[in-house]
Amino acid sequence: MPLRIGYVREHFSSPLLQFAEQDAGKTFTLVECPSGTGQLISRLTNDEIDIAIALTDPLITGICKKTNTSSVVFEQND
Repeated sequence: MPLRIGYVREHFSSPLLQFAEQDAGKTFTLVECPSGTGQLISRLTNDEIDIAIALTDPLITGICKKTNTSSVVFEQND
């Protein structure tokens, strides 16, 4: 079963969109969430997506307020 990745169509999604075109749904499928981070969190909570590509500010706010159970994963490439 391909990984379901939620995203918002923004400029920073360009590499993801290009790879999705090459992958053709073999390893992952994209789930567009035009309403933004709130919709991403809702879809994570409802098990409609496996991963969300989102801005960190709203995710961290939700974690601090305990309104969502998301985890933030960060990787720095030097």
